[in-house]
Amino acid sequence: MTLALPLFPDLPAPPAPAAHRGLVFERLVEGQVGGYRAQGWLCLRQYVPSIVVGDGSMAKVIGRAAPDWLLTRHGVVVVAELKSTETNRWALADLADHQASWLDNAAGAGASAGVLLQLGDGAVWWLPWYELRPVWVRWRRGEAARGEASLDEAALLRLGERADGDWLAVVVR
Repeated sequence: MTLALPLFPDLPAPPAPAAHRGLVFERLVEGQVGGYRAQGWLCLRQYVPSIVVGDGSMAKVIGRAAPDWLLTRHGVVVVAELKSTETNRWALADLADHQASWLDNAAGAGASAGVLLQLGDGAVWWLPWYELRPVWVRWRRGEAARGEASLDEAALLRLGERADGDWLAVVVR
């Protein structure tokens, strides 16, 4: 009888894929959205977070998904792209070109568009697209100075606002 042992027992397990790391934050936001619905907000999840096929395995979504959430009430429209990181710096590379394009379109149509970000310490930030966009575009064009490819707390304070708890209240203020 052969015993199945790990090949490298002293090495830590590899990190979870990025999509799985954000699942806890997505579930937190989904819980908050339930409260927003009770307040009369129409809350639309823009994509199915995961697709389970017949044998129970996960399937990859093909194509470019819209931002994570669209909320609207009394003519106010909010478009939020959810991001999370295990550290206390957020890499601008985590916002894909198609996501930036969606945020451009939403802001151009008059929506309050932005990124809802959770850092590794649990802090949640609202980064309005009108503030984040110039920084992201400068990075995307390769014009960012050293240290500007990611955002630390000082940069987050300049661009956005802490939104722990009721993040929607921060957005619509």
